[in-house]
Amino acid sequence: EIHAVLNSEDLQNPLYIAYRLIVDNKKIAEKFMDEEISKLNAFFMDQPQHDIGDKKLHLGNTTSSGTSTEIQGAKHHPERIAPLRERSVNTQPTEKTHRGNPIKRAKWHLGIRSQSKPQDIMNEVYKAMKTLNYEWKVINPYHVHVRRANPVVKHFVKMSLQLYQVDYKSYLLDFKSLPSDDDNNKLTQEVGGGGGEQEHGSNSNNLNNSSSSINVVESNGHHTMEFFEMCASLITQLAR
Repeated sequence: EIHAVLNSEDLQNPLYIAYRLIVDNKKIAEKFMDEEISKLNAFFMDQPQHDIGDKKLHLGNTTSSGTSTEIQGAKHHPERIAPLRERSVNTQPTEKTHRGNPIKRAKWHLGIRSQSKPQDIMNEVYKAMKTLNYEWKVINPYHVHVRRANPVVKHFVKMSLQLYQVDYKSYLLDFKSLPSDDDNNKLTQEVGGGGGEQEHGSNSNNLNNSSSSINVVESNGHHTMEFFEMCASLITQLAR
């Protein structure tokens, strides 16, 4: 029925009138776009060289290799990233500097970075460990060994906290997992009043305020997930 109406060319039929309007508008739009593209192409083809002082700026010039030529007299942005082709050529033979020294690769650390004073950082660390009932042994003012008793599996989780100076104003509190001591596999810890036996030479806190006593047995295994949980608890406490 629609095809019959369109083929009838009845100028009084609303459907045929709407169809002719759509076709006419499409033709006008296509003609307008063709004219605009032609004007735009003619504009760029007719562009001369522009003088900026004694420096010339060439628009759209490329070398025979297809890469864009540099603006004469211009300087690279200080944060410019070298093109991929240029970087691959420079780094393929050997990743060494012009002096022959190997390029230093970035190292990953698990820890907290801060611009506070070293004493302030360590004070906050001690407060957080005390709140979490961690035990610690001071190696030096900026290096401590920390442990937490897990009463469920009856062993200790240990880690090392050490403060490093990253640059002239930043410090990194590094977290490092420590294995269990082979010569001290068992430790009886009284939980509650604070009169239990402690590791020799340690400056430690009591574990929990509880009315019962438990025997905590260290495990020789390396418990990665428990180490991460211990780190997460300390980081969360420091963020409060």
